[in-house]
Amino acid sequence: MMSDVPTTATPPPGGRWRRVFASELWDDFVHSPTAVLAAAVALLCLCGALFAPWLAPHDPTNLATLDLAESHLPPAWMADGHATCCRRCCTVRASR
Repeated sequence: MMSDVPTTATPPPGGRWRRVFASELWDDFVHSPTAVLAAAVALLCLCGALFAPWLAPHDPTNLATLDLAESHLPPAWMADGHATCCRRCCTVRASR
């Protein structure tokens, strides 16, 4: 009489992901701004770690590529040592 018991459980129609997205846990997650923000930050960190070789292609531990003669130059995102957005927005005139 053991043959009447099914050996494998059949998943409900729609599959596993449909059950996950229809669950109360998913609903609570989606309606929590803190949880969504934390997941977004974690995803951003994960993407930064995965794409790190392309985001920063130089090796910071390789001293052969270090050129101290260029240490006086401003960063690449600044023109003439001043941020371009600050030049437009925050310029103060000394005389009128």
